[in-house]
Amino acid sequence: MMFDMNNAKVLCVLLTCHNRREKTLRCLEALFRAADNLEERPRLVVFLTDDGCTDGTAQAVQDAFPDRDIRITRSEDDLYWARGMCLSWRRALKEELQTAFFLLLNDDTCPMALIRLCRLWLIAGGRRGRRAWSRALRFRTMPRHVLPTVV
Repeated sequence: MMFDMNNAKVLCVLLTCHNRREKTLRCLEALFRAADNLEERPRLVVFLTDDGCTDGTAQAVQDAFPDRDIRITRSEDDLYWARGMCLSWRRALKEELQTAFFLLLNDDTCPMALIRLCRLWLIAGGRRGRRAWSRALRFRTMPRHVLPTVV
């Protein structure tokens, strides 16, 4: 399948978790806040794999973000992060959304890094976009009390 990066309207966010309810909620809140602060917001579709959580992570996510497009896959296997992400990715591919990017996200990611990635999403495409994503990949996460300059 061939995607037109300039017309892609969806950013698929892949996430997996196991008994990290609070971290997952904070991460998603930061992601949505970052996206909501953009002039031209991408449509975020989150594919979350619940890897046998017993702390109510999936229900807490649904309760906290009822108006967001979060698609939860539950698994009772011991998938760990890599196989959980593969499961999220496979489900995202089955949906056949018009997207050019998949953001593989860990739930302890720094919120400021998410803001930077969401802003860079807007300029992605062509040579300029490749350079921007290259800069984003070199961005180091920082402690929460340090506020880096955001593009």
